[in-house]
Amino acid sequence: MQTKDFRGLIEENNDGVDILNINELHDIFLSKKSMSKHVLTIYSMVIGLNAKNILDIGYGYSTRAILSALRYTGGKLTTIDFDYSRWQDKIHHNIPNWKFIIGPSAQVLSMSCFGPYDFIMHDGAHDYENVKNDLEILIPRLKQFGILCVHDTQFDTLGEQMRAAVIDACKDFNVSSTTLPYCCGFTIIRNEQDFGYGKIKCSFEHERGGYHDKPESLILKS
Repeated sequence: MQTKDFRGLIEENNDGVDILNINELHDIFLSKKSMSKHVLTIYSMVIGLNAKNILDIGYGYSTRAILSALRYTGGKLTTIDFDYSRWQDKIHHNIPNWKFIIGPSAQVLSMSCFGPYDFIMHDGAHDYENVKNDLEILIPRLKQFGILCVHDTQFDTLGEQMRAAVIDACKDFNVSSTTLPYCCGFTIIRNEQDFGYGKIKCSFEHERGGYHDKPESLILKS
């Protein structure tokens, strides 16, 4: 896969949605916003996974980082957000590989059969019941070795509920996970089992030649 250089590129849309370049992502990274230190992580994971089908719950800087990464992978993004009054202008965007759905995630996910996904970003509801419900629906819609990220799992007032929701939602699935402890916490969940969708395809040619990426399960067997 040939590396593309998007430095200095910016695509402005008349609806106010912009696909950021790497310099602008870096500016956000250096800011004090709660998602700031995670935007480059998200950008890197989408490109590293060569993600073609992505779900994003909760519009924000994570959405813009994903849209930026899709210029590399050529994939598509579906965003779900319940806040019509805040984001109604975004549903009329002109980005062909982005679908924006307004509505509660529980309702939208129960009505539509999405997936399979290479990457999912969850930064929507922040209460136990809704987060647990979302994750229980979404984990089985990941390809094997696909990744689901949850923001705010170390948040000072919401983190306890968020962590409990993640733990309880994951207990019946074969997943591996870790949590980045900064910027309100960022939990990375990797699906280790095949739900019938096959594995992600993320092979990149190394500078010494050849393709050496061969994902294997991280589940420790007793």
